[in-house]
Amino acid sequence: MGECLIKRTGSSVDASGATATAKDVLAGKTFLLQDGDTTGVGTMVEQGSPSKDMPINGNITLPEGHYSGGKVTQNIPTFPGQTVNTGKNSVTVNTANKYASGNIQLTQIKNLTPAVIKKGMYVAGVGPGTWEGFINDDPDCPFYRGTYGPGWSATGPLSIQMSGRVYDMGDFDVTKSEIELYAPLSYSSARTGVGIVFSKEIDWSQYRKLSILADYYDGTGTTLERYTNMFIVSGTYQNMAGPIGYNGGAGIGDLIFRLYFDSPNVNKETEYDVSSYTSKGYLYILLYGWMSNEGEFRSGSYINISSIKLIK
Repeated sequence: MGECLIKRTGSSVDASGATATAKDVLAGKTFLLQDGDTTGVGTMVEQGSPSKDMPINGNITLPEGHYSGGKVTQNIPTFPGQTVNTGKNSVTVNTANKYASGNIQLTQIKNLTPAVIKKGMYVAGVGPGTWEGFINDDPDCPFYRGTYGPGWSATGPLSIQMSGRVYDMGDFDVTKSEIELYAPLSYSSARTGVGIVFSKEIDWSQYRKLSILADYYDGTGTTLERYTNMFIVSGTYQNMAGPIGYNGGAGIGDLIFRLYFDSPNVNKETEYDVSSYTSKGYLYILLYGWMSNEGEFRSGSYINISSIKLIK
């Protein structure tokens, strides 16, 4: 094998257009500088073809150097969406560090009405609530503080006829917490009354007693010549606007008992013996107030019934 040495003679090489510097050339490689006579050695680091994992919402800093390829990978857990059933307990939707590919849907709160929300309160923008917290699941309790027992309901007001006389109508609202006879400030009638009827027939032979929880208050502070009465009647069912009474032409049935108020009575529960009454019939509550001298049923006077219960 032969060898030949070539030497440059004459003028220098024109390298004035060279722009590379040491950092532009791979480490260990030589290059010709602009003077055409001098060589330099590169310092650029060879980084090869790296593979990098990028964190969620993160970044990767690549050092300077020469790259022949490479790959950046990011693995993000996915969240396909979820339906959340709202309730009394908190619900955690696990979305942390995940990519959501679906929606989160909150189910509607069913039957959310003021009637099932605590009185005066709001739930999810619904309110104010009217429920006073009373529950009645006793089939032998027709009425308890505005709540009717299973199968029970009431109709009213019904005007009352007593001993041939029709009484002026009082007020009764079946949604109230009490069965109420009330004389408002503008009331000027000598006598006023109100009646209601429960729409479930009673077999009285199954019961020994009837319990009544009632209040009575005389707005004048005295009971002089003032009489306020509650009649409990069992009879045939009538849902009518005309007057009803337990005696006379508009009679509906048999008087079980009469409660006569002649003094203030607050939150008093009284039990009445009904064991001698064995027929079937519908329960009527008839309330009326009057004065023996035909004066008015004074403003502020009232009768309130909070509870009616049948006892076996």
